[in-house]
Amino acid sequence: MIKNIVNSMRDRSATPDQRRDTLVVIGFLTNHYGKTLDEDTLENYVEALYDIPAQFLLAAAKAHISNEQRCAWFPQPGLLRGPAIRYWQAARGILSADEAYEKLMAEVERVGNVGSPVLDESTMAAVKRFGGWQRVCLDERFNQSMFAKIYSAKVAQEFERLSLPPQQRTMLDTSKAGKMLLLTDGDNK
Repeated sequence: MIKNIVNSMRDRSATPDQRRDTLVVIGFLTNHYGKTLDEDTLENYVEALYDIPAQFLLAAAKAHISNEQRCAWFPQPGLLRGPAIRYWQAARGILSADEAYEKLMAEVERVGNVGSPVLDESTMAAVKRFGGWQRVCLDERFNQSMFAKIYSAKVAQEFERLSLPPQQRTMLDTSKAGKMLLLTDGDNK
């Protein structure tokens, strides 16, 4: 049965290694709870979780079984996905708003309004949201609390996006691309 799930063609997005790693974590949970899952249920768990690196998924599974209130029941994929994404973001070095602002101000001082800053993706997205690099450098209204609000919203948005199962993210991304294409096409007429 496990071999069938590893090689399943139901969802072609996951590699066999991703599927196998996810099954190892699910196996850890089934052993802990003394539970047997049928093939369809296993496939559903794999489809919902395969895109998360195994070490973060396993950390979430261990946190679940260590939690007094939750350890009594087998976790649904969403109860594993949220904590696993938080562990993954922490490992990726997502900065706090204060840390990101400090780095941003250091880049303003280093390159000024005509240079090219070197910033992480979330900070750069917040800069673009404010109106771009020159505006950050020159606008007197730009301050730490304004940046923190924009940056925190961007980080939360990315967390929400990553919290969605991969198939839903793909549909959402495809839907946005289609809307943008329609808007662009309509603008050209």
